Amino acid sequence: TDTNDFVIGVTIVKISETESCTQYVNIYSDWQPGAQNIDDSESEHSCLSLELDFVPYQLGHVNLGSHTFWRLGGSDNKIHVFSEDESIQSYVELEEEETLAEFAETLPCVPLFTDQFAEYGVRTTATVCENGYLVVSKVDEERNEILQTWNRNFAGPLTGVAFIRPQPSLGKPREFMSKLLKNGSIYESTSGSFPLSLAVGYSLNESMVFNDLEKNGLNDCKTLQSSFDYDCVTSLWVADLTFEGRPTIMLGTYGQELLGYTQ
Repeated sequence: TDTNDFVIGVTIVKISETESCTQYVNIYSDWQPGAQNIDDSESEHSCLSLELDFVPYQLGHVNLGSHTFWRLGGSDNKIHVFSEDESIQSYVELEEEETLAEFAETLPCVPLFTDQFAEYGVRTTATVCENGYLVVSKVDEERNEILQTWNRNFAGPLTGVAFIRPQPSLGKPREFMSKLLKNGSIYESTSGSFPLSLAVGYSLNESMVFNDLEKNGLNDCKTLQSSFDYDCVTSLWVADLTFEGRPTIMLGTYGQELLGYTQ
């Protein structure tokens, strides 16, 4: 094809000469392969700009069947959901009664980060907030109904969240990768079943892992040793870096150290 099948969302806050702020989400499509940057597309219609009445935080997407929704955390304590409306060739925000079930309620504080995991028609969503509020919801994707919700409060901001799901081994880890990673069991053995767990970054103390959400909810919590030794955790990501099927939790810190935790 002449174009890439990528759709890219970017949030922008513009400050005018009078120091007033205007917020936008720009959605780019039909990105030309030869373009050096996102603004080089030849088509004027490749960018849709939506003005926002809140300060945007994390921008992500949700896949539901063949449809993709944009989700955007806001300073108004909500997670907003946008859907493409082909009749007007633009994106529109879904009303409260139409939005994804886990985002219908207003949160107690600004949502800083959201992660999602979908399997067998059930979507599990975790959101962490600026005031230390953590909420996890299981949703029936076909009926758009909440099946179960867990929540917990902490004393300060939670800076990241990511689901952990061990997978069958893809091969032996490279020797140089094994030297980079901190050892220590942080979740249940991957033999037999593969439970869904949750990693959470904490700004005031050691970050943590909640083991086997289906079985324990948010009751079985283990801390990540030494994760507060380099000041506040600023970012969190989970990936299978060693190709063993055992996810690695990566933490970025304010002290400019990158920490890795694996089983």
